[in-house]
Amino acid sequence: CETHGEASGVRVRRSFYLHRSRGAAEEAFATMEEGGLVDLRWGVPEGLASPKLVHGFSHRAPVIHMQTFLRFLMRGMEELEGVSFVQRRLEPGDLGRLGAEFSADSVVNCAGDGAGRLVPDNRCYTVRGDLVLVWAPGLEEQWDLAHVSDEDHPGGLSYVIPQTGGVVALAGTSVHEADEPEVSAAELHAGILQRIEESFPFLKGALVCGSRTGWRPARQGGIRIDVERRGGAAVIHNYGHGGSGVILMWGCAAAVREV
Repeated sequence: CETHGEASGVRVRRSFYLHRSRGAAEEAFATMEEGGLVDLRWGVPEGLASPKLVHGFSHRAPVIHMQTFLRFLMRGMEELEGVSFVQRRLEPGDLGRLGAEFSADSVVNCAGDGAGRLVPDNRCYTVRGDLVLVWAPGLEEQWDLAHVSDEDHPGGLSYVIPQTGGVVALAGTSVHEADEPEVSAAELHAGILQRIEESFPFLKGALVCGSRTGWRPARQGGIRIDVERRGGAAVIHNYGHGGSGVILMWGCAAAVREV
């Protein structure tokens, strides 16, 4: 996708993981080494983070603006022969009828949060995520930045991901649907801002230009990829990716083809 430039929403930059403890950073670095990451380096650039975060490492990684990326994928699909998009609400039981309706030999159930309700699968659940958006033009270019995270902030998730047009996403939260916080979204967002400003002082005072709240489609036991017969068609299940959809998408797509 990088070869398509801005049209795909994908850029390859550096992803930074920062720690307060050298021991924790070295342990994480060793794990990353085993994963064969591209251009893995030890060290924290001066000025990138709070003086508390002096231990860390980085590697080359894609940073993706999801709205642009999804539109890019849809345009690519529309160029394929026989592909069309239909948007409608599905109910439990509909999976078994789609094959006949569209004269298809197989149906892939990759409906995200709704996939479990269509099966049904009571092991599915959602995990809430919150972002605060700030205006920080030039940040991505200054640090060649795909992502930077405070890996052990005592207050919770603390990471920064450039978006597009000078907008930067500050994160975040990760809350199981059964543990919804008894605080307002405004309080959650204020907590995110406080953590980020503590960890990355260069963002202190950045103009807040928006926020987002979403729900990651997770599943107890992990991703489900298997097949069953319904209504004469093969229904291939591919759901439960949680917050790792981008990381897992190509591998899961390949697994679906193998099924």
